[in-house]
This record gives sequence, C-alpha cells and structure tokens, in this order.
Amino acid sequence: MRVTIDHRQKMTGLGSSQSQFVECLVHFSEEEKAIIRVRGLNDHVVVLDPPSPPPSHREYMTAGVLRGFSPLAGIIGFWTLVFAMFAPILTGRAGGDFAPLGALLFFGSPIAWAIGFMMDRSIDIRFTHPKQHVSIRSMLAGPFTVYSPDPAYSDLVAEQIKERLAILKSTISGSAEMRQRQTYEL
Repeated sequence: MRVTIDHRQKMTGLGSSQSQFVECLVHFSEEEKAIIRVRGLNDHVVVLDPPSPPPSHREYMTAGVLRGFSPLAGIIGFWTLVFAMFAPILTGRAGGDFAPLGALLFFGSPIAWAIGFMMDRSIDIRFTHPKQHVSIRSMLAGPFTVYSPDPAYSDLVAEQIKERLAILKSTISGSAEMRQRQTYEL
C-alpha cells in the first residue's frame, strides 16, 4: 500500500473564507487488491473527519432567505401577471410592462425555494453526519478528502489518516490466509 497525501487550500462558504483540505490517494499493490477481492473486504471503512467545512453564517442566511421569501415572491408574481393581463381591459392603459417581472417572480420562486431547500438539507446533513466513512471500494476508485480548519490541524489529520490506514493494511494482510482450527481450554 502506497499513500500520497496532499495539502491544499481553497475558497469555501460562498467565497467567504479560505479552508484547508487534506487529500489522500491510496495505491494498493496487486497482491492487496487480490486479497480484497477474494476476501470481500471492499466494504471495510476508515472513519475520518468530514470532507467539507462547517456551514458559514452566510449559508444559513441565504438558505433561510430563499426558503422564506420565495412563496411571497410567487404570490406577488402571480398577482402581477393577473394585473398585466387584465389592466388593458379595466383601465384602458397597457399593463404588459409588468408581465416579464411577474413571470420571473412567479416561475422563479419555486426554483429559488428548491435551491434554499437543498442548501438547508446540505447544512442538516453536515450536522447529522459529522464523520465520513471511507470504504476500500472508494479508495480504489480515487482520492478522498478531509477538511481541516487550519494548516496546523492538517498535520494532525495526516497523522490520523496514516494511523487508520496502517490498521487497514494490517487487516488486509491478516486476511491473506484462513486461520486453522484452534481449541482453547478456559
């Protein structure tokens, strides 16, 4: 097993802050891949910190505003469309200038509400699943990422990854051969 650990920095939280990430790529030897395949070890997991940063205050506010004001915008859009259709009949003046605005509000409000709902759901998932479970199957597929709040903590995350992967390597090596029958007297 060969492990490549890379530290990177990226803008997160709707562009409000810099976050640190530790990306890990695990290369299994052909012998290890054969043991994994024969013994069915693909679903063994390593439990690590989450892959994304905690939600920012701006994300909470954006999700709340989108979900809260979208129904109001939809109602305003509906009545603006009704006014644009009936204004020429009732007042004799053209009310069609408001039709594009009404259509935008009426048809855009469900989309805005859905975006707010998905943002809110993403925030909830980050709190209900504070750790990530990285399986051998996903390690074989490609790299995995762990969030780090600062560069100093990145070193601790890298050490944690090394320790957990050493245990996983021991599990794979120990699964190479079946154990013989043993009898114990207690």
